[in-house]
Amino acid sequence: MSKFADMELVIADGRRVDAAAHLQGKIMALYLVDVDEEACSTLTRTLNDLEHKLEVAGKPFEVIVMSADREEKRLIESSFGMRQWSRFDGMTMIEPLRDEYNMFEAPALRIVNSDGTVVSDMAVEELQHFADGGTSATDLYEEWKSNELMDD
Repeated sequence: MSKFADMELVIADGRRVDAAAHLQGKIMALYLVDVDEEACSTLTRTLNDLEHKLEVAGKPFEVIVMSADREEKRLIESSFGMRQWSRFDGMTMIEPLRDEYNMFEAPALRIVNSDGTVVSDMAVEELQHFADGGTSATDLYEEWKSNELMDD
């Protein structure tokens, strides 16, 4: 059963959708961000580039951003994110996910499959390798997919 069952997700166009249904079959980046952290700015640009390349390649990948700031409105209103990413609305939804995935300091990033199983907890390092040209977006995605199959 998906860890996202009975949860609502606000997607990029502002609509609220059933999280489990919307995320079915996708690999996701759960991204804890703080708009005041420079490290988040750098990681955001890299994640934005990865997402764009995977979108062009037709890979089902989605970034879900979670604010490290209790004032989530700051994240929504900022121009920090280069793309409009999906988000869980409200700290009552975010705090259990932060606990579940041990994401307490921003930036934090976990790659999970659609049922919520972690397929990479080394995502920050993997994205740095991608940014440095050490791996392609599709190779990184396929590695995450193969990790998903090993967990089944």
